[in-house]
Amino acid sequence: MPLTWLLQHSSASFSHVRCYAHTLNLASQRALKLPSVSRLLGRVRRIATFFHRSAIANHQLKEKQKQLNLPSHKLKSDVITRWNSAYEMLERFLEQQPAVCAALLSQEVRKGAAEIFTLTESDISCSEDVITALKPMKDATLLMSEESSPTACLIAPLHAKLIQDMKENTEEKSVMIREIKRVICEDLSKRYTTDQETSLLNKCASLDPRFKALPFLSKEKREETYKTVITEASSLQEQEVHGNLEDSTVKEANISVSPQPEVTELQDDCPTTSKGRASSLLHNLLGKTFFDASDTPYHQSPSALVEEEMTRYCSTPPLPLTEDPSTGGMSTRCHFLCSPKWQRDIYAFQQPVCLQRGSSPLQVIL
Repeated sequence: MPLTWLLQHSSASFSHVRCYAHTLNLASQRALKLPSVSRLLGRVRRIATFFHRSAIANHQLKEKQKQLNLPSHKLKSDVITRWNSAYEMLERFLEQQPAVCAALLSQEVRKGAAEIFTLTESDISCSEDVITALKPMKDATLLMSEESSPTACLIAPLHAKLIQDMKENTEEKSVMIREIKRVICEDLSKRYTTDQETSLLNKCASLDPRFKALPFLSKEKREETYKTVITEASSLQEQEVHGNLEDSTVKEANISVSPQPEVTELQDDCPTTSKGRASSLLHNLLGKTFFDASDTPYHQSPSALVEEEMTRYCSTPPLPLTEDPSTGGMSTRCHFLCSPKWQRDIYAFQQPVCLQRGSSPLQVIL
């Protein structure tokens, strides 16, 4: 059954969050379309294509790699649909730049080539600047493309950090780095700006033990996010308690209409059976007056119980970023909200569902 059909016809409530890896791609593509960056990519692309097509040049490149003790890596070419391929093309060129220059200067290559493309010292410096400016975007793209891990909780802290890093720094000497960061910052600042999106993403981050401190938010926003989580958790807890009470009422009704076993002479020899029957009778007589203590844990209201759990949850140290909150580290080292139903909803809250073929996950938060 197609997932799109399920989303359209399901009675459940779904909140849609745009794929953040795609958002990063759009912002990075804007930076790559800057005239100075585009010209640089064109020059590097021509050199990579030349070595791919010329067997003599490729052979000379391998020889120079051996002489210079460089890794035997081929030059890469970029693909228009993947922005990080342009980053990888520049990164590989800088790695092999000494061998590339030596191969282009060799007599064998010059004799068989009609035209030789080379880069100036300024081009090399600009390539290094592009790599420096786009490194955070590359790391964020790889992180968001890990389909085995929930990613919705990563969006809010990652988005705030990238915008902070990309804000124009007047102390930055490189004009190219400043221009790249300015363009990316402008594009990212237009994403996830509605109250519904920001509230949802902040809640996701607060429910992840690694990011629950919410250092990227102001004090007012943090308190507002915690209050929203408590309100929604209290609502779920009340529904669970109400459901338990209804189940208890059904059980009582079933017990009251069930036929009583006939009393035989063997009952005197079976005190356990007599005790069980007495307990059942007591429940029938007083069950509606005295609720089972297990139905009202700690005699606390759902709201008070959730607030207590939330306070305990926030008071523990955040989970290290190197640990996965979906594994045992979360349950053994961090207090979590009390309701099993709420815990299941939290996992669904953070779990991405892939709707976009051939790309990173498109998050759909339940």
